[in-house]
Amino acid sequence: MLRRLVLVLVSVLTVASARPALAKPKAKLEAKWGASSQALESAKRDWQELKHDHRRSRFRAPWLKVAAEFASVAKKYPTSPEAPKALFDAGELYEDLSRISWIQDDVDAAVSLYQRLGHDFPKDALADDAHLALARIALNRKNDADTARAELKTVIKSYPRGDMAGQAKQMLAQLKKGDDAPAR
Repeated sequence: MLRRLVLVLVSVLTVASARPALAKPKAKLEAKWGASSQALESAKRDWQELKHDHRRSRFRAPWLKVAAEFASVAKKYPTSPEAPKALFDAGELYEDLSRISWIQDDVDAAVSLYQRLGHDFPKDALADDAHLALARIALNRKNDADTARAELKTVIKSYPRGDMAGQAKQMLAQLKKGDDAPAR
């Protein structure tokens, strides 16, 4: 009986002493992710300010500076929950810029960022959004209905319960009818 009591006591003390050791890495991750969250919020704030500054938003350099902020979040904190958000936001930023600049490289940058998100973070909640964005770009900006269909099928097959599945089904149905007109 005494032997069991000692074993139980030793077990409890071992588990209790191990908890602070387990808490340290978790605290480090939370601190690191807190920094990534702050960096992402700063980039988003800069993007919103740029969008509303009609004088600065006409020039390419401020857009590229904010895009670099988003890229920095994804590069510096690749395992954080903010990394896929930063990639998605950077993709949207480049789409916005491409509507101002009419430079194909900006569209291509958006495509690259969305593809990276889909490839590197296939289980993230934004992965289906990225594939849908790729389909819209393929259809509306590149007049490539085949690529759009492939991306829409990816959304439907890989993310059937995702929030973009319904939109993907609607867009695919339009394309199957032979209506290759741009879908919004």
